[in-house]
Amino acid sequence: EAWRALIELKRLGKVKAVGVSNFNKRQILELIEATGETPAVLQIEMHPLLQRPELRKFCESRGILVQSYGTYHDEIVNHPSLLSLANSDPELMEMSKKPSGLVALRWALQSGAAIIPRSRKVEYVEGNKNVFWRGFKKLLSGSVVEELASIDEERSLFGIHHVFVQDLVA
Repeated sequence: EAWRALIELKRLGKVKAVGVSNFNKRQILELIEATGETPAVLQIEMHPLLQRPELRKFCESRGILVQSYGTYHDEIVNHPSLLSLANSDPELMEMSKKPSGLVALRWALQSGAAIIPRSRKVEYVEGNKNVFWRGFKKLLSGSVVEELASIDEERSLFGIHHVFVQDLVA
């Protein structure tokens, strides 16, 4: 019912796009089959410890934008591999108080995901903006991306999320 209401708001021009959060491939296909509407966005937990390459490829093939959350989680920015990568780059060290967070955010951007970094501390917000205005000048190298791929543990930091499509389209 909620999804159909969102589709109607889109049809009426009240919203430009509608999306879903925490869906998997099967659930997205069920939703499309039930309503004929493909979500514009899929918001998912995505970070170097939970990279979700198959789901990202599926979304790309369907024109669904992936938006990541959890990318700047403490467990990510304090992960030994990210700390090591960040600490080996003097430019990153001067750009942010949490340079490992910039590595994680840049990884997500280079993976094709949209990001919405947040922080309660002004200095971290200042550092986050470097991902956008400086970040595209200096992308992560292929070797760094490969190293990050090797730490994928397929592990959620927030627990398993269950969404039942029938609850959204009934």
